[in-house]
Amino acid sequence: MVEVEHAVMASVLRRAEKTADVLLAGVLAGLFSSFAGRELACFQTDCVALKDERSRFVLAPPSRLERDAWEGEEERISFETAIERLKQARG
Repeated sequence: MVEVEHAVMASVLRRAEKTADVLLAGVLAGLFSSFAGRELACFQTDCVALKDERSRFVLAPPSRLERDAWEGEEERISFETAIERLKQARG
């Protein structure tokens, strides 16, 4: 998990209908993939542009994150729900 207090895109937009830091999520995925020595995906759960206190991201192997399925849901996924899904996916 990564928390960012002053995410650039969310700070610029200030209001959005969905999470706004797609570019930052990609940078975080690449950076932490390099540190971990394996591919990681990044999914944003909280966003300043959605009136959250800070932007939060979940990092996990792509097979566990199921990012496409999560983004297709009508309701926004909370950080807590994302963590629970990752725990369940681990088995």
